[in-house]
Amino acid sequence: KLFHVFFLLTPILMGLLFFLKNYIVYPTLINSILFVVSLFSAFMIQYSLSVIATAVAFYLEQSSAFLHAKWMLENVAGGYIIPISIFPLWLQTVANVLPFKYLYYVPASMFLGKFSFSQSIQQILISFIWVGVLLLIGHAFWKQGVKRYSGVGG
Repeated sequence: KLFHVFFLLTPILMGLLFFLKNYIVYPTLINSILFVVSLFSAFMIQYSLSVIATAVAFYLEQSSAFLHAKWMLENVAGGYIIPISIFPLWLQTVANVLPFKYLYYVPASMFLGKFSFSQSIQQILISFIWVGVLLLIGHAFWKQGVKRYSGVGG
């Protein structure tokens, strides 16, 4: 079966590469490095938001709706479903104030070379500021939640 898959997929992939060669993006080395750094900050922001969302469960009877709202905010305001650049101006302003754009939109824009070098550095610095702020908020929520928690039963 592996033999058939290889000989079936190879011509298809070669044909796609030939016909779509003008549409494939090859980032520069600088863009690749900036992309990897922005992915690390995106991972840290995602982790921080997850800690906050999980810590909120200490305060709520049912936290699944809150977790779903967090997921929707990350995907919509982060530019995963629709790029932020095609949002209406008032919604772009809201999305630019929140940390969610650093999850998808900023790393993708850096990969595609949509930001200049100085804009990329600025976006990365802002994303790491968000990492610090969100980690502090998550730590505070978690610490207070553990104090408040009481387990009953096995």
